[in-house]
Amino acid sequence: DGVRVLMRALSLDRALIGVEDNKQDAIELLREKAPVGIEICVLKTKYPQGDERQLMYALTGRELPTGKLPADIGCVIFNTETVVAVWNAFYHGMPLCQRGVTVDGDCIKRPANVLVPLGTSYRDLIAHCGGIQGENVTVKAGGPMMGFVQENLNAPIMKGSNGIIAIDTDISEPSECIKCGRCV
Repeated sequence: DGVRVLMRALSLDRALIGVEDNKQDAIELLREKAPVGIEICVLKTKYPQGDERQLMYALTGRELPTGKLPADIGCVIFNTETVVAVWNAFYHGMPLCQRGVTVDGDCIKRPANVLVPLGTSYRDLIAHCGGIQGENVTVKAGGPMMGFVQENLNAPIMKGSNGIIAIDTDISEPSECIKCGRCV
């Protein structure tokens, strides 16, 4: 329903939903439920498939020129959280007040996906997942590749927060990439 609200607001007659091929149950359910005008597209599972540029190319074959926005070439892209927030606002009059956050990493005792109120501290969310195990731990906001070190665990979860990862601190010296693929 959130997709249909956005389609109507933007005067669109077609929407594409990209789902990676390792989520067969989601693909089947979405195909069963999708109304006319909403197409479920199966995408190869790869990093960074969720990146706006990668996703747009995989779905439409259009490349986004540097410095341009998707709308400049006739596309708009919304993530799942945004579509749900639109639906909640439109159908329930509910403003965005909570966020789904993945709490993960080798140093989290009980990794989980958690729906939390905006403003919840990183510290409280990590504690909810059993806390941190280990001594030399780096906490990052976001994911392992694009995330940034989150030094202040009293910082709040905000509308753009999507993940917390706690990993062993890498104390090795930086070196040239040898294209080993470990990061992927």
